Amino acid sequence: MNRHRPEGDESATSSAVRITSQADLRQRLGQLLSDRTVIVCMGSELHGDDGVGVVVGRALAESVRWTVFEVSIAPESFVVKIANCRPDRVILIDSVDVGAPAGMIALVDVNALVGASPSTHGPATKLFLEALRLMHLCPFAVLGVQPAGMETGRGLTTPVAKAAHRIVAAFRALSAACDDRPPAPPTTRSGSHDRSCQSPHRR
Repeated sequence: MNRHRPEGDESATSSAVRITSQADLRQRLGQLLSDRTVIVCMGSELHGDDGVGVVVGRALAESVRWTVFEVSIAPESFVVKIANCRPDRVILIDSVDVGAPAGMIALVDVNALVGASPSTHGPATKLFLEALRLMHLCPFAVLGVQPAGMETGRGLTTPVAKAAHRIVAAFRALSAACDDRPPAPPTTRSGSHDRSCQSPHRR
């Protein structure tokens, strides 16, 4: 498990967009989300802030309109299920070291994530993204939270727990705003969305 960005490697830092306000977070997520977006939450609750993705995924379960996969530290095991949803975008939520203050939320360039492995699950994340690209080609976005500590047996630190709360609140607010809109007229589309993916949460 690659817990930290290699010494002297600035690729993750330079390709990360730091999000400093709740309004900015909602705006940026709103630009990424559509009805067919899939949210993938990964991490290990056994290692402190490494579990932020799992905490977010559990909180989003059954509370937002989008399909959410809580994949723990084995995202590659969910590749087929995610691909079967035929998403038009995948948003990956995980702890990511971008050299920022603890709890900082950032959008990280996917190419930097695969190339430099700044995620705390570097190899697993790389395998997951490459496998999913082979089965279903769509845009990816990585929403990362800067960890403070990943000691075994500890929960989230205070700044990372606050970041998780902010992320959950933003997704829920955007979901509620979508639910308040009038339904769009039906459209005909080749390769329609797999009906089995209508469930908002899967383990």
